[in-house]
Amino acid sequence: MFSVVRWLLVTQPCRFYLACEDAGVVPWRYLGVAGGISALGAALGAGWARLADADSADAVALGIVAGPAILGCLGLQSLLVMIVLWIRGTGPDEVLDRGAMSARGARGTGPSGRHADPPGRIPRRRAGRDPLVPWPLVAFFALVSAVAVLDVGWIHHRERAYSGPRQVTTAFIDSYDDGRFGLGRRRLHIIFEVEGRLVRASVRAEDIDGVVPQPGRSTSVEYLVADPLRVRPEGTSRRAQEEADFSRGVAVLCLILMVLTGAFRVIALLRRRAR
Repeated sequence: MFSVVRWLLVTQPCRFYLACEDAGVVPWRYLGVAGGISALGAALGAGWARLADADSADAVALGIVAGPAILGCLGLQSLLVMIVLWIRGTGPDEVLDRGAMSARGARGTGPSGRHADPPGRIPRRRAGRDPLVPWPLVAFFALVSAVAVLDVGWIHHRERAYSGPRQVTTAFIDSYDDGRFGLGRRRLHIIFEVEGRLVRASVRAEDIDGVVPQPGRSTSVEYLVADPLRVRPEGTSRRAQEEADFSRGVAVLCLILMVLTGAFRVIALLRRRAR
């Protein structure tokens, strides 16, 4: 079990990092595997949508995202492993070839094959004189914090158009607009009743929580009492608030990490100058 966990959490991220470093980009074999997973996920999503009588576009899109999502998780895991190895001062080559290096050391031979560093190659391990916290790490936390703050501002700006008393009602889905050439924003054209009169409007399909209903069915919407044309699926305001809270938490966390890593970097520089 330990070997399996090590293979998933350490060995594969190190191999992915070394492969990307050697090629300069994500190798084609990883892209091919991700594409195969996306194709399989799209096929399974289409089959599930047919059996469950659900929206096939959403199911297929969810399956297509599976491949890039797995590849992104592998990249994130590789980044985390590289950070830990950097702190420990260990290179990914040593992690992959530790057993083989021990065996060669017992025979009195050195590293060979692709794990042997060629002359003039920059070592992947952190030397003792190098600072533990590089400036790019501080800049990374600052960038993520700034993006999260901008996201919170954008959410509040978007919600300002729907501020005021709202009313929840049931709307009839008249038609479905998939956008020009199927690439635009998908919208549902709905009809609902407000004080005895019928109002026609449209809402974004991606704002609906769960499976998007097909034309001829009904869905719950919320509209501004002062302007019934400002309507959207029920629960959109709550989900927007949750997204804002999440982005706000990310901003605060990254800001704290930026301050801590910046302080460690400055302390390291001061100690180096004092020597």
